[in-house]
Amino acid sequence: MKIDILLEQLLSDRIIDREYLKLAYEVLKFPNQFEKIEELENLKKFLEKRISTINKNSKEYLFENDKIFMIDILNGNVLNGLVQYFRRIFPIMDVTYLIELNYIEFFKNFFNGFNSTFLKSFFNNILNLKEIERLSFYDFRNCLNWIWQIFNILKIPEKQKIDLVFEELKIILKYLIKKDRLSDVLFTEMMVYSMFIHSVEDMYNDFIKLEREICKPCQNYYLEWVERNKLPPCKKEITKQGKIKLAFIRPVITFWSPFKLEYSFIKKLLEDKTFSEKHEVYFYTMNMEDLGGEKTEKICINFLKQLNIKVRSPVSHYKRFVHYCDYAKKVLEFREKLIRDNIDIVIYSDHFYSVGEFLFISRVAPKQIYWAHMNTVVDFKGIDKKIIHFPPPKECEKDFELFDIELDSIFFEGEKERWKKEAEGIRKRFPEETIILGAIGRMVKVDNWDYLKTVAEILKQNPDTVYLACGPGETNGIKEKIEKLGIANRFYFEGWVDPKIYAFVIDVYLNTFPNWSGEVVKEYLKLRPEGCVVTLER
Repeated sequence: MKIDILLEQLLSDRIIDREYLKLAYEVLKFPNQFEKIEELENLKKFLEKRISTINKNSKEYLFENDKIFMIDILNGNVLNGLVQYFRRIFPIMDVTYLIELNYIEFFKNFFNGFNSTFLKSFFNNILNLKEIERLSFYDFRNCLNWIWQIFNILKIPEKQKIDLVFEELKIILKYLIKKDRLSDVLFTEMMVYSMFIHSVEDMYNDFIKLEREICKPCQNYYLEWVERNKLPPCKKEITKQGKIKLAFIRPVITFWSPFKLEYSFIKKLLEDKTFSEKHEVYFYTMNMEDLGGEKTEKICINFLKQLNIKVRSPVSHYKRFVHYCDYAKKVLEFREKLIRDNIDIVIYSDHFYSVGEFLFISRVAPKQIYWAHMNTVVDFKGIDKKIIHFPPPKECEKDFELFDIELDSIFFEGEKERWKKEAEGIRKRFPEETIILGAIGRMVKVDNWDYLKTVAEILKQNPDTVYLACGPGETNGIKEKIEKLGIANRFYFEGWVDPKIYAFVIDVYLNTFPNWSGEVVKEYLKLRPEGCVVTLER
């Protein structure tokens, strides 16, 4: 009997396999629940006393924590038990240690067994302001880091995810602002922005909500903080003699779309002799490791140096602190460096989150330009000009200067034949006469009734076609819709893909709407001029 197996494991002094936690929870799903076992309650008290004396970064601590939670599950105390389980984990600073022990994979399977109501209660308890107030600096950062980890592994639509935590995080931000905890406000706003951005479906109204409820209170606080602390101002005017210093400021330098666009944009400008004679170009990186990896950083920096662009990394010494650095000190040092370097013009994009807001509000250069890559409703003191490389929503098109840009050929050179060969292997999954339709990007762009109905109509009218949905994100909502539309057997989820390979897989690119695919469409046509892009309308 399952219960007997679980009890035997608990009452022995052996290490419990975490799979038994899942088994214990499965037992509770049956109607014949058993009464609380006194012996287990006594064991729980003993384990709670013992765990308080154990090194928190030891395997023994984690195994004892697992046992306590298993007792809570068997005695029907699942929600509170899970909350306490994680509160005991929060002080563990070495998250990589937990990853090595396969905890993340376990949490992925375990948490996706709970419904939204349970998850909402869990997050509400974990992010309860009274509990947050008690946390030390390190425990607070760990708490948010774990919320972020759990948030990412949930297999529910992104909109539902953000609804689980949005109100609680908004309250926490308000509290941090009231307590004048600048470092934690910068960190928390950045995290909320990162979580929210994956749920964006309506490029105007969703960002309006984010700006009004999260960003604006923070921006007002940054302005008040800057005025109260009387930060030294930057120079007032752009250089009239000598070269004008233009700086792009980035969270990290890596092969994301924004970098590719910025590189292509500035390379084109530097080819103009009039511009290059009057300007020096710089790239500053904040080394914000929590926003992405650095696997391609050296390659990107080499690209920039070949154009005689100066790359600066003034706060790289904070990298060793990972999530636990003082963001206030970091951003102030970064700001001081920009001002000391006498930068004339700065450009930042919406991938820079709270740090970019603080730098602009505190003013680091005479001319400050915001380049929108997604968020077109940004509006705060310190922005002198807004530019955009794609048509913005009609509601804010007057706010932007629109310009066209093509990705530089450097991003397509060298391996075209290899990409074609890999594409041939993918195409062999389908009959030779198949015409492959598809789109590349986050799944939230595909998860739209109007778009999917249009795709369904095209598939039904053309029996030799299939559709490939390429990109990361939640797919359950899409699967429900395509089942109802009767196209599930011809609709394939490819997950994350290399756009350069899939440019030679997809014959007809069906542009998503109302949120269009971004630069990937231009990349597709650049690699495969004979390909076809269809921009669908409502």
